[in-house]
Amino acid sequence: MLKKFLVTVFVAVVVSMFIAAVTEATPYKFKEQDLAKATEECDDPSPCKPELVPTKDDEGNINFALLEDAKPNADSLIGDGGWCPRRHCTEYLNEGFYNNCRSWISATSPGTEAWAEIDLGDVYLIKKVAFGSDRCENYKDRAATKFSILIAKEYNEDSNADTWKKILALPFL
Repeated sequence: MLKKFLVTVFVAVVVSMFIAAVTEATPYKFKEQDLAKATEECDDPSPCKPELVPTKDDEGNINFALLEDAKPNADSLIGDGGWCPRRHCTEYLNEGFYNNCRSWISATSPGTEAWAEIDLGDVYLIKKVAFGSDRCENYKDRAATKFSILIAKEYNEDSNADTWKKILALPFL
């Protein structure tokens, strides 16, 4: 069960988080995804333009990060948010697009801890967690190399509080 999902990232970027769970009979309301608008607003010089993040995966699992009530939050924004709204905004953590111009980058220095979270707005059974950004592989410096996943039914700003439970911690080699 999960109300809030927190990823502690030790590199600069985490974007377009995909949180999936076993499909239930409940009708879900997803965020509006306007691909034409996202492409028009994209000022990334690379040839890759925004791509839709699916609301369901190939197994029919719901992407709860894209629910209308799912709220992103993060510790900081690169350039004190100076890139936003063109790119690298906190709301781009789960707005429904892959691509550099629809991404989030922390302002923390490489090697220091950064965090991003998505409050799902309710308690859900989560089957898998995935995140990605640059599917064209133009920016190879933006992959999460070390992260933890924490869950909580009740929010507490302090990720070391007893309300949080660490369910995964991975260093990628």
